Amino acid sequence: MLRLLIVCGLFAGSFLFAQTPNEDLKKDLKSFLENKSFPELLNEFKQETIQLTVTGRQERSIARRPYHMQDGYRCQVFAGTSLPSAEKIANQLKALNLDSVYVLQDESLFKVQVGNFQQRTDAEALLTQLQNAGYSGAWIIEGDVRVAKSEAEQQAIAEQENKLEQQFSSEQNYYYAIQVMATVDSEKAKQLSRDMELRTQQPVQAAPQGSIWKVLVGKFNSRTDAEQLLRELKKGGFNDAWVTQISSH
Repeated sequence: MLRLLIVCGLFAGSFLFAQTPNEDLKKDLKSFLENKSFPELLNEFKQETIQLTVTGRQERSIARRPYHMQDGYRCQVFAGTSLPSAEKIANQLKALNLDSVYVLQDESLFKVQVGNFQQRTDAEALLTQLQNAGYSGAWIIEGDVRVAKSEAEQQAIAEQENKLEQQFSSEQNYYYAIQVMATVDSEKAKQLSRDMELRTQQPVQAAPQGSIWKVLVGKFNSRTDAEQLLRELKKGGFNDAWVTQISSH
């Protein structure tokens, strides 16, 4: 007997979702299942046991980070209830050309920490440097530190993210674009749209949505590609631009 293991069950014509990260992901999963028959799923995945998982946006955001969190060492220079004092010390440390200066909040306490070290001896070397600079009260702490991912690992994560986004955007009939303006003035939106067409080779549209006109640039299956255009547009002065999802219908 074929065994189908699916994260949501089909009951009385309705899908029951448990602990999905948000409404968008519910719709993604529901639409995916509604458009796939069980035989199609078996044929596509070539196995009797099928498990469909939707990675939450928080988990995907963590995966995109260029670093891992793991046990290590930092130097702590300040711990107190005054945020301005913590920020002042952090700025002083940055002025010493020290990398990885953090202001962290732990309940009502603000902490200033420096460094990301896997070896205690490296933290001790920084501690000596801090003490020589006048921070005699600094000390070493153990805790989570950032360890940079290799370029190969970051590339693999980006490629996997790209693949997933292209798959879902194709199945869900939406694409990514950059919104550079939202206004009630249709003429203003149309004028900016014409100006943008002269500045980029990407498709540009002034799209009405209710009483609001939006100027959209680009049409991407991958959010990663859209974010690349977003960076270029921000360098060109569009600081309020952002990535948005647009229905293909």
